[in-house]
Formats: sequence, C-alpha cells, structure tokens
Amino acid sequence: MKELLDAMIYSSKQFAKEIVETGNNELPLTLFTLDGMTGSILITLIFEEHKSQLKAILRNVGADYYVLVGEAWQTILQQDSPKLDQLYSGDMRVSDLPLDDRKEMLIIVAAENGRTTIVESSVIVRDKDNKRRVTTWLNDLTGSTGRLVIDKW
Repeated sequence: MKELLDAMIYSSKQFAKEIVETGNNELPLTLFTLDGMTGSILITLIFEEHKSQLKAILRNVGADYYVLVGEAWQTILQQDSPKLDQLYSGDMRVSDLPLDDRKEMLIIVAAENGRTTIVESSVIVRDKDNKRRVTTWLNDLTGSTGRLVIDKW
C-alpha cells in the first residue's frame, strides 16, 4: 500500500502546484480504501470547522487513507516576542501578522487511519510578476499537528 500512498502524494504535489499557480482556492482531497477504491474531490472547508468536516467526509466514504493539499501561513518568532503569546492564546492567527513576519506555505497531509501521517510542505514564493510559485518540497519529520492533520477518524 506504500506504493499507492507514494503515488497519491506525487500526483497531489503536481495538482497542488497547478492550484497555486492558477489561483484556484479549493483543496484537492484524495481518498482511497484498502480494496483499491479511489476518488478525488475538490473541497472548500469552513475555516473553523476544517477538522470536523474532514473527519465526517472520511467516515462517510469509509476511507482508509487520505491525501489532502492545503495552504497555510508559517512564522518564526523569537521566544521573547509578544506576538508569540497572542498566537498561543488564540488571540491572533499567523495570517494576522504583517507579511514580513510570515510565509505562505503549501502543505500535503497523507494519512492512514490510526497509523501513519506524512506531512510535506513547500514555501510559496512570488515571482517578479507577483505570480505564486511552488518551491522545493520538504518532509516534516517533527510530526505536524493542526486543522488539516487527522490521524484517526
């Protein structure tokens, strides 16, 4: 099954690149089961309800695996930054920070129900014409968490 998961991650990266570079704002979600059933859909999730909506989709279709592409913001702040407390408390989101303090990211989450979670990310950069471009993909070896990361459904 690892070969199928790797193939789905690869195709999701290609699809994600196209989405970023064309300005589409829907998230591609690929679902598949142990008996080989696969399907891909474009979804738009309500920000505050990402996790519950995604879990409901996974349960309703009986998916054993999923690969989801999403966009996010990343920031690196000094430990003594007052913004850090605001982010941790939920009083501020990374998207509220000035553009100089954050990076636009593309994230791929691939998961097997109750087992493996793979997260890869790529910084989105803007070229001289202000068009968005995907950079090198990086594996996240730290075990990401967040609204798009679901490891059990």
